Amino acid sequence: MNESGGTIVEEAVERWLRKPSLMAREAYDPAPDMSDVWQVEGWDALATYPRHVDAACKGPGKTTKLAVGGLWILGCHKDAQGEALSVTRDNLKDNLWKELGVWYGRSEFLKALFNYGPERITSKLSPGTWFLGMRSYAAGSNPTEQATALSGFHNPHAFYMLDEIGDMAPAVIDAAKGVFTVAGQRCWILAAGNRSTQTGALHYI
Repeated sequence: MNESGGTIVEEAVERWLRKPSLMAREAYDPAPDMSDVWQVEGWDALATYPRHVDAACKGPGKTTKLAVGGLWILGCHKDAQGEALSVTRDNLKDNLWKELGVWYGRSEFLKALFNYGPERITSKLSPGTWFLGMRSYAAGSNPTEQATALSGFHNPHAFYMLDEIGDMAPAVIDAAKGVFTVAGQRCWILAAGNRSTQTGALHYI
């Protein structure tokens, strides 16, 4: 990318950092449906609030909101490190990870800076320190084993993307909150799920 092109991208990222919905509008072709006000407001809240959860029935666009929000964190924060988790690895691959691939494929900005793979999205400049990866736990895992899937993850711009959180154990949220334990770091938890149970992690975030 030449100097002029680099300046344009840097200016765009500065705008997107202040108002994430602008990235959703400008970085994708075609862009998400910006008439969904709850999505737009949720993306913009990422600039201020570190914890986001969407509880809804199937179909309103929770996975799109989750994917586009996570890609804002990854794309606009140098050396951001994220991990995505769902109730099973197959569920993650077939839903959230596939959705991430859809929006990656619609963004020349993301395609210029990152490589999308079957289990990781990595920076072309710093693949070892700037990435989004998969985490998983075995089917039938107990709450402690589920929480272990998220242990030991720290970074100045760390983030977790938790899909189908309604079926995860509350201990998963306790483990995810570990990203907030180091002062001075800007970290996020993004979560989405259905109210399928009264005891799942959805009620504890």
